Amino acid sequence: MKTIIHNGKKIRLECIKFEPEKKYDKDGNLIWRKYSSNGTTEEWKRNKSGNVIWHKYSDGTIEEWKRNKSGNVIWHKCKDGTIEEWKYNKSGNVIWHKYKDGTTEEWKYNKSGNVIWQKYKDGTTEEWKYNKSGDLIWRKNSADIYWINDKPYREVKEAE
Repeated sequence: MKTIIHNGKKIRLECIKFEPEKKYDKDGNLIWRKYSSNGTTEEWKRNKSGNVIWHKYSDGTIEEWKRNKSGNVIWHKCKDGTIEEWKYNKSGNVIWHKYKDGTTEEWKYNKSGNVIWQKYKDGTTEEWKYNKSGDLIWRKNSADIYWINDKPYREVKEAE
């Protein structure tokens, strides 16, 4: 309880609890939440590694995730029923992602695990070049703009 003075009158205030009620599994992972303000609840199911594999919202809609042996998400059923998918290389780097709207992105990596090429959802691409130490030398986008030290450069054609 707190007492304040408002317009010359003493007013006693009681703290209102807005923090939702929560339940956790034996590993400390959130599995259930109830909001005191409106009584709505949410639930989560997790795999043995503690990763969320299922989430039920208060409106009854459900999201689901499937993971590979490394724990990376490979499939996601969104709340609206649409699907997203991912593929990974042996190092665990994402190499392909299909968004719920059907568009895709792709990545290629060098032996050190640095991105060397990417194709974005809109079809544009970008390339990266590194030195032997793994430091970025330049990156180039589909519009032939090179980025060096985060500054844009365009190739200049020599006059003949």
